[in-house]
Amino acid sequence: ARSETAGSSGMFKTALAARRCLVPADAFYEWKALPDGKQPYAIARQDGAPVTFAGIWEGWRAPDGEVLRTFAVLTTSANGTMAQLHDRMPVILEPNQWSMWLGEAEGDAMELMRPAADDVLHLWPVSRAVNSVRNNGADLLDRIDDPAAPPPSDAPPGLNPA
Repeated sequence: ARSETAGSSGMFKTALAARRCLVPADAFYEWKALPDGKQPYAIARQDGAPVTFAGIWEGWRAPDGEVLRTFAVLTTSANGTMAQLHDRMPVILEPNQWSMWLGEAEGDAMELMRPAADDVLHLWPVSRAVNSVRNNGADLLDRIDDPAAPPPSDAPPGLNPA
């Protein structure tokens, strides 16, 4: 959900006002367009702590009568780190902001919907195996050689050892 329009969107307005949540993750993925296709990158906090996204949740009744709980992560413009990959990023909350986001502390939670500082995240290229939902495992976060990086300066011209 775009943070800039969530407050005026019929789909998200009520949840933003009354049903905010925290969405923790070890890391997340974004793809960078390259000449030979999109390259996935993993993104995590530099300090190793989980990333915590600003979220909103909703309950709705399915046709069979079951109440389903769903959530959306709010996004904002990219910071300098994420701009290498995409023009948007999730709204990332710091631990001292959680209570305000959840409405448990004084303050304007809407002011938290901004890009994280440039030094909060780091990113690295990962295998395109993340593109298939059939693949699942910690190895999906393993760094691969950066396909967009120039070859090492000691490599013969025209040869990319990666």
